Amino acid sequence: EGYTAVPRSQLPEGWEMESPPAPAVPAEVGAGQIRAAMIASGIAADVDALDAQIVAALAANVPDATQRAVALALWRHATAFRRDHATIALVSAALGKTSAEIDALFILAASF
Repeated sequence: EGYTAVPRSQLPEGWEMESPPAPAVPAEVGAGQIRAAMIASGIAADVDALDAQIVAALAANVPDATQRAVALALWRHATAFRRDHATIALVSAALGKTSAEIDALFILAASF
């Protein structure tokens, strides 16, 4: 209330615009939320394709069978994912995603 949006070119001389703060990366998102974010961002076309891609990425990039099986079990059955959990690091590395890309996925996931 009481605010008017104006283009930067119409600001009074000497005034500066502040950029809005970057959204915080959520510490945790629901499993459905992260899957929706991955589909919405183009990582896969649908849930089945996403699951197949995760399975293939883990098979190709995680040589330890036990570690691979645990990561897959968590991917398929966890109800939520913490940003700092080892499984997220493993899956993101297997998919070739950077930390910044995973942060962006978590931010997007929180919007679903």
